[in-house]
Amino acid sequence: MLTAHSALFSKWKTITGALLQSRYGRQGHTSGVPSQGVSKAISALNSALAPFIQGSLDGGQRSKNLELIFGRAEGLAFLLFSQPSSFHFDFTGQRTLVVFPALLQVINEQAQVLSPPRVLWEKEAADVNI
Repeated sequence: MLTAHSALFSKWKTITGALLQSRYGRQGHTSGVPSQGVSKAISALNSALAPFIQGSLDGGQRSKNLELIFGRAEGLAFLLFSQPSSFHFDFTGQRTLVVFPALLQVINEQAQVLSPPRVLWEKEAADVNI
């Protein structure tokens, strides 16, 4: 049953990805204007990062950089979604701060569960004194 469900899910993702390609293709949000959700996230990040920002940095440029980061994240999310495989990000780590999570392929192109998952990108972590 799991294999049949995985196969249907895989087909659904690739078909949906093909149908949405013109909207979410390589450029992320195509209008050049971030969505309301992205704007709220940028605002929240600006508030959270404000105590750590040097006074000489331009707030407009920082917001533009965050928009570009969110656009790239949106593009990566769409790319991973539209693949027949399924992926997970691994944020786990003991006494470490995961800076960049590992990217794991958990279901292959033939809708078979991979055990153990295939590591596509190793995680990067920093030791933390707790």
